[in-house]
Amino acid sequence: MNRTRIASLIFLAGIFLLGIQTAWAGTPITFKFEGKIGFVVDTVAIDCSGGADCTTFRGSFTFDPTAPDIFPERPTQGEYRFNDPSLTMTVTIGNTTLTIPMLFIGVVNNGAASSGGLFDSYSVEAFTPGSDVFPLGLEGDIQLTQRVLQGEPSLTTSKLLPLTPPDLTLTGDNFFSLVNFVDGDPLISNSQVTKLILARIDVAIDIKPGTFPNSINLSSAGVIPVAILSSATFNATTRVNPNTISLAGAKVKMMGKTGNSLCHSEDVNGDGLLDLVCQVNTAQFIIEIGESIAVLEAETFDGTAVRGEDSVRIVPN
Repeated sequence: MNRTRIASLIFLAGIFLLGIQTAWAGTPITFKFEGKIGFVVDTVAIDCSGGADCTTFRGSFTFDPTAPDIFPERPTQGEYRFNDPSLTMTVTIGNTTLTIPMLFIGVVNNGAASSGGLFDSYSVEAFTPGSDVFPLGLEGDIQLTQRVLQGEPSLTTSKLLPLTPPDLTLTGDNFFSLVNFVDGDPLISNSQVTKLILARIDVAIDIKPGTFPNSINLSSAGVIPVAILSSATFNATTRVNPNTISLAGAKVKMMGKTGNSLCHSEDVNGDGLLDLVCQVNTAQFIIEIGESIAVLEAETFDGTAVRGEDSVRIVPN
């Protein structure tokens, strides 16, 4: 590994380790990926015993799409770094599952390829500091790159990758690497990402907006309002399919014979964004006295899973 690469990685690691860990108000995005492995290099770190399949890998990564671009002055590049350790990349190979905190997502449009021509690329990087198993730390890297050689149509016309990370797509040369940090020794080799899908969107919800605690009497025959909050990157009123909403097992109440869900748009938290507020049937709740969290599950109109949770207080009859 050359000195420039080492210096760059050490700099990024410093940013990660010294970053202020703060809660963020964005809507987390989770992608799932899978692919094929050429061969496992480090058979100590990657356990392939017992006939485990070490010819494939699968995993996921979660990141904050509202993270600011740290180089906004670069019109064809974006770099989005994350300081929350709960945002991770997880990958499973054979009997080994690794969880690596997310570091950044970088975007390059119209970069100059060393072989000539141009390239567009997403780089999804995750890094963990040294441990007993990986004394030099561990870096996970997904490269989603599309190259155009000299003489082919320019990428400037129609193929620029969006600078916003939620638009990640497979673009052409899609590689996955796991390396020991700093010295660059690989754990696997010749590995290609063959599938990348948006798996889940985590949202903020508010049960019984405007009240706290969120007391629920399970013997009630009425309804409980729940708001799915919109964010700068997620419009709950247009993205969420109300017919798929379930709050602790309770479905949204339907309006008469129309078949329409009892939902409306309202800005419940005063942030200037309309939220989706739905009434769920109290009698359908599958939750016990003493439980303090209710989970909402739903889907967007294009089938992506949506999940959120809020505190509840179950009161006796």
